[in-house]
Order: sequence, then structure tokens, then C-alpha cells
Amino acid sequence: MSGIPTLPIELVEQIIDHLRGECRTLVSCALTHKSWYSRATMVLYTAIYIQSRAGYDVLRRRRFTGIGTSASISATQSLFSLTEELSFDESEKRAATHQPKDSLPGPTNPQFVYDVLPTFAGFPFPKLRHLTLRSRDVEHPSNRTRPSFNVPLLLSTTFSSVRSLVLDGQVFDTLRDFVRIICALPRLEELDTGNRHVIRRHTPSLVVTPTTGSQLSLHRLHVGRLICLDLDPGAIALLKWLLDTQTVRAQTLQVLKMTGVYRLSDTNAGSLYDTLSDVLKHLGPSLRHLDVEIRECEGVGLVLTHSIGLETLVLRVQANLGRFQWVPGRSNRANVILPILATLVTPYLRRLDLVVELIVLPDCHDEDVNLCAEQMDWSPFNSIIARAKWDGLEEVIVKLSCLVHRTGQHTSWELLKGEIRSRMERLLWHTRGILRIVYDTVEDLEQSPTHLNSRE
Repeated sequence: MSGIPTLPIELVEQIIDHLRGECRTLVSCALTHKSWYSRATMVLYTAIYIQSRAGYDVLRRRRFTGIGTSASISATQSLFSLTEELSFDESEKRAATHQPKDSLPGPTNPQFVYDVLPTFAGFPFPKLRHLTLRSRDVEHPSNRTRPSFNVPLLLSTTFSSVRSLVLDGQVFDTLRDFVRIICALPRLEELDTGNRHVIRRHTPSLVVTPTTGSQLSLHRLHVGRLICLDLDPGAIALLKWLLDTQTVRAQTLQVLKMTGVYRLSDTNAGSLYDTLSDVLKHLGPSLRHLDVEIRECEGVGLVLTHSIGLETLVLRVQANLGRFQWVPGRSNRANVILPILATLVTPYLRRLDLVVELIVLPDCHDEDVNLCAEQMDWSPFNSIIARAKWDGLEEVIVKLSCLVHRTGQHTSWELLKGEIRSRMERLLWHTRGILRIVYDTVEDLEQSPTHLNSRE
């Protein structure tokens, strides 16, 4: 490097520190100069992101390098002792390449949890805080039996320091197996169940024991879609189980997100909201952030009366244009926002997000969209705004997105955006200067088939 201006090593190390997660770049740095090697290697093993089978094989070889040689084992352990984040996530790779041949063990084999985790049996990660196991989708589950080893016991010894777990796209025999994986992490505080899991068989009511949640004290929870092959709604059973854990009994939960509601039947959606309302009642003022999908259902629906400590509320609504006319501000069955806001009484609310996703179906024509725009009436919100005790409200964000089936429908969406804006500007929130309207990019459903709304 003679003749080239050099930077102080302290500055080089700060630059390398900012490359966390950039594996290829860090490997290049380690090979650039001997003075860079130590720092680049340390940062490389601080956050390990595996997105392909090749990457998994490299990590596996490193794990088993020098078995029987104390010096090699010590060197390997010293590297993994630096790891703070470990992620097996092939979703980005498969989304970009659509080639499952280089996939991790999971997506082509539903027993992802049982295949990957045993690689690290008896190999502790003392500094590990974040663990991610995510597949892009779940294939049809096989009839393969579970392995004989105890995966929950493996988790409790190898990943005992984990505080945050992301578990997505996995297959479990019963909901109890799913719960035992979660409860095996003694220090778990944040749980994200992702977007989709498959539960093979019906699970009776879970009895809370030390291995099924008696000591579980979560601070943040995302409950995603749990597909039960016997049509038993897994999310409802999971919420009922949560009621008997320390998370609810000791009121430790501060952030709760519920997704996957759009795909439930009306009856199951009503049962889920009843159970969720019961959870919110027992949590009381401890909950600070609530993010939930809302849809029309049978029964009372979601009740927020007891959530007096809420600081942020996100309500997500999805509507199909063409199947029926959805009018969010009118007093009819399709109106799902007003009744919920009417139950909310909290002086601590700082931010309210209304996320509206409109799906323009193939049978929807321009005149249908025009009619929806003409009928859309947000004025009933003013009565709630006037009487609601939300004295601390600082920001209201309305996020609008539209999914279309054909290019010609984009023009109708532009018309609908203008109508929505003109009508929402009549709200008291706009007068007070706290309303902000955000438009997401229009997506073409022919290119994004996963957005299609099919209910189970």
C-alpha cells in the first residue's frame, strides 16, 4: 500500500463497524490487509445472515471444523461467542431468483426448525440476542415424523441468551409444539410469529406449565397467520393460551400486532376479536402500541375500552371494489372503523394510523369506482373526533394503497385518490393540522398474486 494515503486504523475500524451484516464486503476487508483482518472477522461473526444453502453449508463446516482438536474447537467457539444476531432467512433470495435449488433445508422440507437448529447442539452463543428462522412460503407438509431429539431442550441450552425471536414459514404437528419452541427461550422478550405457519393437527386447550409459558414474559408480540389443516383457527387458540401466561397476568406486554385476520371467515374473525378484546382487558394500561387488521365480522368486534395506556394505534382495513361497495364512514355492516374508535378512551394517544388497502377486482369497472368515490363519506368521524378524549393526539396518518388487476384501472385509482383527499380535508383532524394522507405505490396483482384475498 506504499504511495497510497492511509487512514488511521481507528478510523478504518469505525468504517468496518458500519458494515455489519454485509458479509461479502467484510470478507473482502479481512483479505485486504492484515491490520484489517481482526476487526473485519469480529464484525463478520457479530451478525450472521444465511440466505442460501451454500451459506448454510459454510456455517455448518465452520461449526464442525476440527472436531477432536481442542485448539480448533476453541478458535471456532471464540468466533461464535461474538455473535449477537443469527438469521436463517431465504425469503429475499427466493423472491429475487425464484430458484429453490439453492434453498435452505426448510422451504423444500417443512421440518425447518428440526433440520437447522441441531447443527448447533451443545454449541452455546453467549452473546446472541436475535434469532431468525424464516422461509418464504410453506410447502405442503409431508408425513415425515419428528426427529427423536428434544429441540426445545436444545434451544434452552444453546440459545439461552436470545431476547428476540422471529419464527416464520414453519410446520408443526400441533400448536403445543409451536408453543414449546417459544417457551424454550428463558429470556425471550420479543416474539414475531411472522406471516404464516402450518399446524397439522387440532390442539386442545393448552395447559400452561413451565414448558408451555408459565414464565413467559413478552414485551413485544406479533401474532401472524397460523394455518391449521383441520380448519381450527390457530391464532384464537394462541391468544387463549396467552391469557394464562405471565405476559398477560403480569401485564408485561407493551407492543401487540395482529395480522392474518383478512383470511378468516366472518365467524372466526368475530371469535378472534372477542378473544383479543379479553386479552386487552387483562393487559389494561400496560399496552402502549396496538397494530391490528380490522374487517367486518359477526358479533361485537374489537373493544378498546380497557386500553387506556395506548400511545399508538394502527388499524388496517382491506376492501374489494367490485364485489361490494365499501364506504368507511357510513353506518352499515362494512363500516368497521367507527365502532372501534368509539370504544377508545385514552389521554395518552399520540398517533393514530388508518391503513386502507383497496383491491380493484377484475369485474370492477370505472363506473363502480366512480360510484364508490361519490358515496364515500368520512363526515361521521367528526362526531367521534369532537367527543373523544384524545387530548394528546399529535398525528393522524391515513395510508391508502390500491392493488389493481389491469393497467386501465390506474386512472380510476387517481380519481378515487382525489375524491378521498377532498372529503378527508373536511375532517376536524385536518382543521387542527394533524392529518397527513400518504399514498402507496399502485401494485399490479398480475405481478403480485400473493395479495389476492382468499378466506379460509
